[in-house]
Amino acid sequence: MSGHAVFGAAAFRAIANFYGTDAIPFTFVSDEFNGITRDQNGEVRPLRPRSFETLSQAAAENARSRIYLGIHWAFDASQGIALGNRIADAMSANFLLPVPDHRRYAVGAGAGGGSRVRLMDSATGRPVLDTFAFPGFSGGARVAAGDVTGDGVPDLVAGAGAGGGPHVKVFDGATGEVVRSLLAFAPDFRGGVWVSTGDVDGDGVAEVVVGAGEGGGPHVKVFGRDGAVVRELMAFDPGFRGGARVAAGDVDGDGLADLVVGAGLGGTAHVKVFDGATGAEARSFLADAPSLADGVYVAAGDVDGNGRADIVTGAGGSNRVQVFAGGGEVMQSFAAFAPSVRPATGGVRVGAADVDGDGRADLLTAAGPGDAPVVECRNATDLAQLERMYAFEPEFLGGVHV
Repeated sequence: MSGHAVFGAAAFRAIANFYGTDAIPFTFVSDEFNGITRDQNGEVRPLRPRSFETLSQAAAENARSRIYLGIHWAFDASQGIALGNRIADAMSANFLLPVPDHRRYAVGAGAGGGSRVRLMDSATGRPVLDTFAFPGFSGGARVAAGDVTGDGVPDLVAGAGAGGGPHVKVFDGATGEVVRSLLAFAPDFRGGVWVSTGDVDGDGVAEVVVGAGEGGGPHVKVFGRDGAVVRELMAFDPGFRGGARVAAGDVDGDGLADLVVGAGLGGTAHVKVFDGATGAEARSFLADAPSLADGVYVAAGDVDGNGRADIVTGAGGSNRVQVFAGGGEVMQSFAAFAPSVRPATGGVRVGAADVDGDGRADLLTAAGPGDAPVVECRNATDLAQLERMYAFEPEFLGGVHV
């Protein structure tokens, strides 16, 4: 049997299986007869392109070439093609499988909505997980999505809202089961926690990033897969008691997620970026007027496809949303929501996720308390609306976290 025939047939059949058709015409020029190389007499070999209407035609000619060279018989070629096709079919059926589309983002109910959380499928707009993170607790849940378990499926991370203590849970995105539960700060702290995810150490698995809620100071921690603290810092003046709202993304382009922190309630719209590898402060800027004292919500994602995460901010007391490049330059600035949804006092919570599947992060905005539980998604380039939905029942006015 001709190994040459086997390898060639397997390669062409695998391509046909991938594209769903054998009818892929192409022209091939070998390294020998390309009009450039020379033969044993020093003469330039002629250009001899070969054209095929189907991939199987090329596989047949590849197999016949061994007969022309006097190495194999015709039955070696035909049997080799048959075996190569069987190998390719087995590989296509069992190993070369389509990568599942796991574009997901999380939403969590604000105060009064229990601790209801949902993990949303971006492709369908439907929840793949819908549960109460902290049964019996009515103070809401802050949320994030990221592959914490390392199985390639985004998981849901939930942090208790104000009044619920520093409780954080991780729900497996594939099974819905709780795979991690921890107290991020002292057990008697009741300011709640802000959560995010990002791979700060380059191991291919997202760590859990946590910021203290109101009353807990600007305390930020990063928890590894074993629950150990791998990074810890005070993002602002330790005397500030408004807490620290957190996000994570590779702002500096070194392949590791950096920590993006926004001042909590009572602070200005102060945003800082800390190097994920070292914890050192790398950026610091105001996202809004210094006179405002409602804090700022933050998110991070590569909205322009340059390989670096950009910073998304949502005002703490209005519906203003801005997108900043890593150096602090404004890329976008707009008012979220239709006129019927005006989070004048509840602010606008923000997120970043690739909802439309173009490889770039889109902008998620969610209404704060006092308004309908609306979540909108916009393309960051032209601000075109991609999606608008009610995250929870329309009559719920406790706000939404994304």
